[in-house]
Amino acid sequence: MKRSLSTSTRDLRVTVLSRRREKHTVLLRRAGRVVAWLLFAVAILLMAWLALTGVRHVLLVRNPHFVLQRIDVNVFGQLSQEAVEDLLHKCKVEVGRSTLFGLDLRKTRRELTGSHVLIKRVVLSRVLPDTLRVDVYERDPVAQLHHRRGRMLDSAGTVLPPGTAPRMWSLPIVTGVPKAAEAVEGDVLDDGLLRTALTLIRLSASESCARYLDVTLIQLDPANQRLKLFLAEKRPFRTGAQILLPGNEADLVEALRRVEVIARERYEGRQVTGFIDATYKVNIPVLP
Repeated sequence: MKRSLSTSTRDLRVTVLSRRREKHTVLLRRAGRVVAWLLFAVAILLMAWLALTGVRHVLLVRNPHFVLQRIDVNVFGQLSQEAVEDLLHKCKVEVGRSTLFGLDLRKTRRELTGSHVLIKRVVLSRVLPDTLRVDVYERDPVAQLHHRRGRMLDSAGTVLPPGTAPRMWSLPIVTGVPKAAEAVEGDVLDDGLLRTALTLIRLSASESCARYLDVTLIQLDPANQRLKLFLAEKRPFRTGAQILLPGNEADLVEALRRVEVIARERYEGRQVTGFIDATYKVNIPVLP
C-alpha cells in the first residue's frame, strides 16, 4: 500500500514538472515570435527612413534649384547688415555654395545667437527657391553702466557694448553696481539692488510716472539698501532733484505710488520740488 502511494506521488510530480516545462517552452516560443516580429518591423522602418533620407538628399539637399543665391537680412537694432552677413559666413552659410535644405537652421540659429553679445534672438526661414530670410533681434539697452556713453545694460542686467545711437546716451546712468569693473560684455550682473533699479526703469516708463519723472542717474546704496534717483528738470521737479526709494522690489511699486501722489499735488500747486524720501510710508519728507 505504501509503495503504491509513493509511486503515485512520483508520477504526479513528474506530470506536474512535465506540464510546467511544456508551458515554459510555449512561452519561450511566443516570446521568440514577438521578438522576431519586432526586429522585422524595426528593419522595415529603418529601410523606409533610409529610403526617405536618400530621396530627400537627392531631391532637396543636392538639388541645384535650391542653391542659396540671396540672404535677406533684417536687423532690429544697431548691428549692420554687413556684420550679420559676416557672422553667417562664419556659421558656414555661403551664397552659391550652401543649399536651402542643406542648412541646419536650428544649429545655425543657435550659433548665430551666441556669436555676438547684442543678439538676443534670431529667426531663420526659407523663401523658395533660393533665399534665406534672417531676422535678428537685439538686446534692448535700458541703462548706461557707471558713466555716459559707456557700456550699457539690458533689462536682465546683461552688460552690452557702448551704444552708438544718440538716443542711448540719454538713458539713465546706474552707478554703484558691485563688480561692474571686472565684468565683460555678455556677463549678467546679478545684484538685488541692480534688479530693483532695472525694475524701476521699466516702471518709470509708464505714462503716470513719465509725466513727472525724468530719471538721469540711479545710485545704488547698499549700506542703506535703497536707491537714490537724480532727476532732470520736469515740473514739479527742479534740475538735480533727488528721490530716495527702497531697494526691495516688493516695496518699490507702493513707493512709486507715493511719489506720484506727491508729484501730482505739487504740480497742481505749482510747488517746486527738490527732494522726496519715499522710503517712508507716512510723514514722507519733502523739500523744495
